Amino acid sequence: DLKNIISKTALPSTYYVLNWKDNPNTKQKVKLIVKGMGSAVAIDTDKLATACHVVTHTEYDENNILINEKFGIINVLNVNDNALDPSKWIRNLKLYAKDFKTDRCILQHDDLNAIPAKQRDYADLEEYEQIYAVGNPRGYYGKIAEGKITRLYDFPPILTHLRDFAEENIQIIETNAAIDKGNSGGGLFDTKGNLIGICSRCEITGGPKACYDKNGNLT
Repeated sequence: DLKNIISKTALPSTYYVLNWKDNPNTKQKVKLIVKGMGSAVAIDTDKLATACHVVTHTEYDENNILINEKFGIINVLNVNDNALDPSKWIRNLKLYAKDFKTDRCILQHDDLNAIPAKQRDYADLEEYEQIYAVGNPRGYYGKIAEGKITRLYDFPPILTHLRDFAEENIQIIETNAAIDKGNSGGGLFDTKGNLIGICSRCEITGGPKACYDKNGNLT
């Protein structure tokens, strides 16, 4: 059962991410409020890979042009742990590395003690092979979505929303796995549980709606 293999290999490396920000209503006793949530995957014992938009707060001008991107207050929980147990949460992770333009961020915490996912190189992938997206769609911890690689973009199209990736020569894995808000930052895995990519953007074709954030950007 391939899903059992993925469950045993990918879930121990998968994390639920909460992004907090200061409460703009300073009259309230609650000082922090949740800005959003998403996913991350361990790539080292003290590091997690995720999508930058999961762990930042963005500001736009009246023309919907990005003018500021600020790192949030980030807490994480392994998806196999009990969220009601305060001791299981790892709090205040640091931003270890970032590339906001191509939505790639790495988080770090000395006490993470994570189980890193085994990785597989992009050059070894083939179109139409079976893969699994593992993350937290709409807050449901550690869900596994099955699909296939529908396209490997060695050179992403420059006249689409992938332009930033094309300019930085970042390869893109396109999949038809059923992912949703909350999968962002989570891992894509092959049938042996090897990490092959990080979920960044979601566009649903033929479905009821696409995945957009409040500013109209694909998530």
